[in-house]
This record gives sequence, structure tokens and C-alpha cells, in this order.
Amino acid sequence: MKKIGLVLGILITFLFVSAESSCEKSTMQANSESSCKSNEDCVLVKQDCCDCRRGGKQEALSKTKAAEKIQNLSTKCDGVMCAQFMSNDPSCKQTAVCDKNQCVLQ
Repeated sequence: MKKIGLVLGILITFLFVSAESSCEKSTMQANSESSCKSNEDCVLVKQDCCDCRRGGKQEALSKTKAAEKIQNLSTKCDGVMCAQFMSNDPSCKQTAVCDKNQCVLQ
């Protein structure tokens, strides 16, 4: 019984450290993708395959990174079918602005 508890403890610790590490990478990536100098540098881009009109979410990115993301999504999402309903996600009612040199939703 003690061995099972030890194994579970090690597994939980590993999962926590893994999740924290991927969160840091994700935050660093998001910061480089959203750097800006003015509101005109920022645009809204669907977060994944489906846009707000099809149950998805949106995010604020710099124009330079938005084109790259759109290209990646077109490849990744080829053949993906989205739901046909308006999303209730708060991001769908926000705009992209530059705040402290970062594109953010507001």
C-alpha cells in the first residue's frame, strides 16, 4: 500500500512540474507573438480551428504573427467541422489593443 502511495506521489509531482513547464513556454510564446507598439499592430485571430461564429474563441496577436497562425490553422484544421452556433466566450466580444507593448483583448 505504501508503494502505491509513493508511486502516485511521484506521478502527481511529475505531472505538476510538466504542466508548469508547458505553461511557462506557452506564456513566453504568447508574449513574442503579441508584441506591439500601437493598437494598429494588433489583430483578432481565431484561437483554434473554429471562429466565434462557430463556437470558438479569438485572441489578440501582432499582425506579423497573425498571418503565420492563420496559415498554420488552415493546414491543421483542414477537414475539421465546427458547430454552427455563436460562441458565448468573452473573447468574442472583445477587441485587440496594444497595452504595455503587448497585444491583448479588451
